[in-house]
Amino acid sequence: MNFVHRLCQRKYLLITLCFILLINLSLFLNDTNILFASLIIIPLCFTFYLLFFNNQILLYLLAFLVPLSIPVNIIYGSQISFPSEIIIVILTVFIFVKNIHSFSFNKKKLFHPLTILILIHICWVAIACVFSSIPLVSFKRLFLLISFITVFYFGFANAFKHPDDYLKIFFIYVIGTVVPVIVALFFLYHHNFRITADTQMTKPFFTDHAILGACMAFVTPFIIIKFFNSKGKIKLFTFILFLIVLVGLIFSYSRAAWISLCVAGLLYLFVLLKTKMPGLLLMTSGLFFIVFVFRNDIESYLKENKAVSNRDLVQHIQSVGNIKSDASNTERINRWKSAWRMFLERPFTGFGPGTYQFVYGRFQSHNDMTRISTYKGDKGGCHSEYLTSLSETGLPGFIILLAIVFTSIQTSIKNIYHSTGKTRQLMLSAFLGLITFYFHGLFNNFLDSDKIALLVIGSWGIIIWCDIQLTKSVYKKNELKITEISV
Repeated sequence: MNFVHRLCQRKYLLITLCFILLINLSLFLNDTNILFASLIIIPLCFTFYLLFFNNQILLYLLAFLVPLSIPVNIIYGSQISFPSEIIIVILTVFIFVKNIHSFSFNKKKLFHPLTILILIHICWVAIACVFSSIPLVSFKRLFLLISFITVFYFGFANAFKHPDDYLKIFFIYVIGTVVPVIVALFFLYHHNFRITADTQMTKPFFTDHAILGACMAFVTPFIIIKFFNSKGKIKLFTFILFLIVLVGLIFSYSRAAWISLCVAGLLYLFVLLKTKMPGLLLMTSGLFFIVFVFRNDIESYLKENKAVSNRDLVQHIQSVGNIKSDASNTERINRWKSAWRMFLERPFTGFGPGTYQFVYGRFQSHNDMTRISTYKGDKGGCHSEYLTSLSETGLPGFIILLAIVFTSIQTSIKNIYHSTGKTRQLMLSAFLGLITFYFHGLFNNFLDSDKIALLVIGSWGIIIWCDIQLTKSVYKKNELKITEISV
């Protein structure tokens, strides 16, 4: 009887929330169309049902819907990714209420070094919001960050108890990308596969071809690992998905995505050789030292490169090193220099999260501007995850971000060396995927998009989950040895 009573309470709560959402959507959507709002309410009802009765299925559904979600205009010119961001907001509220009400925080997850860094990151972003040049934009970005971390980090870590659960998330996400890739290919086919059509080919699912490339690069290691560790029909299906992902990666025409996958492959070789973190840092430092010593020769060589992107595939690849006449590259340098000047003006708190594109215009130098430069802030951001952090949240925010990157890499490598079976598959998938993003982050900034945030922040969640599980297994083995010795 008590269960039935609670079920009824949930039913009435579900109906009430649905009516509230229906009223709000009908009032605030741009077209204020009650029919459109009614169509939206159907998946929301389903979301609430799964929220109360099966959280795992809801998270799987979210992983499938994120690549398929499209931008929808709401109040004051703002946009949401529908339906994924609505589900994320609902899940955020639910997770907060559930954990605060029952005080069911997992101390091992909460006090893990990576979790502590992420929480410090949120706190510093909040401080940067207070000193923001555009507070409304910054606080919206803070809410988005909190929502992503709550759902993709804490939500995943709480709901999933086995490596298979996380592997399914990756697999379902890849299945969700099939439609956007096919749509992009049809678009390119009708435009004779011209590279100049890449800016429009991924719409409405992905706002930019580079985001599609980043996502395809991120999931490629997983799909390869999955292929070599599956059998029968699953192996065949995985191979088909691999071909789709590969085609999506190639025809995204994202040079950074292609190179990031090569970097991930190189890191995989280091993992096979069981190179530890100090060794990797030493090699990386050595590489930067060589670049610094020969910087003038490298600059002269790059300036001689006249290959231009958006012509043909071969020139598109060759244009990676053209820093003199390729508009895409020279504009990136312009944005990077603007970010540096912004940092010099506000070195401690930055201009506020999400403000770069609205502020950088006045920090441009006329000598650095290109034919695609603008003062309006309507053509993307800084084109660097790290410089965006530096200009928007200052030096502390930048250092915290680097600490998260290095801690996640160090913990991943340690877990890969000590894990076996599906746990090792999972850790390799997350680690190599993160490497593609960390490298890609040098040339683009996409972490505010749910398309890539699910993969990146979800992989951080995978790292702490695996780390805690491996710590438990090591503790049990040591306890068993002590028992055997005492006996």
